[in-house]
Amino acid sequence: MTAPTRVRREPADRRRELLAAADALAREDGLAALGPAAVASRAGASKALVFHYFGSNAGLRRAVAERAVEALEHAIAPQEGPVDEQQQRVVTAFVDAVTERRRIWCDIWEGALAGDGPTEAALARVRAALVERLVESGGAARSTPAARLVAAGWVALVETMTARWLSGADVTRDELERLVLRSLAVLPC
Repeated sequence: MTAPTRVRREPADRRRELLAAADALAREDGLAALGPAAVASRAGASKALVFHYFGSNAGLRRAVAERAVEALEHAIAPQEGPVDEQQQRVVTAFVDAVTERRRIWCDIWEGALAGDGPTEAALARVRAALVERLVESGGAARSTPAARLVAAGWVALVETMTARWLSGADVTRDELERLVLRSLAVLPC
């Protein structure tokens, strides 16, 4: 009997495969439970290979968090249409994206990667993009430092509301979306 032939994968493909396994595990059990041994087992790889591509447990968790942020950025990308329709689409896309990775986002918002520079930079980037969209959608009236401050506060409010909802707040998804949209009233016209 002959031994099975192993196929060598391209490094980028292998890294994507390991990251997909890590993402799936984190969606199930959260970032805190994510480790190289579990990822290796799920991907049919060695623990050493996981360390090779991600460097450390923190690097692995960072890569999964950055993947969640990239998915969120893609989901809330600007689209054409009236402002009120854009706002509804962005809120729905935001809730869809964080719901899809519920455990990951709860861990991120609870500070699982606090102090991790690359993760904090990715989060700052997506938050800044949301602030810019809010400021731009309001025209010149919102192009002030005060308006940017209120918009940044609104983004923090939405994250907090969504995190509570994901953790089991007793409101429906539709109620959450309506609350988020109504809270836009705090922004200067």
